[in-house]
Amino acid sequence: MDLSDKDIERFITNAKKDGIKLETDDEYRQLYRDLYTLAGITLDIWKFQKSLDRRLEEKPEGFSFPAEGRMCRLCMGDGCNQGYGRR
Repeated sequence: MDLSDKDIERFITNAKKDGIKLETDDEYRQLYRDLYTLAGITLDIWKFQKSLDRRLEEKPEGFSFPAEGRMCRLCMGDGCNQGYGRR
């Protein structure tokens, strides 16, 4: 992540103006980095959802959700109630 000092200072100024009260400028810098990271994660999720939407347009009858090696009870045919979480 390549953030300029000017961008960070602008963020701190605007955050304070918007009523965000933190104790130190380092906390504002950390908040900026965290929000930047969150935006990146949100963008990745959006891109993944768009790829699923495109795939559904190509296969309106449905398709297997990409599990990347993971398995769930629904996929394995056990349903969501039969024995799940019971001892």
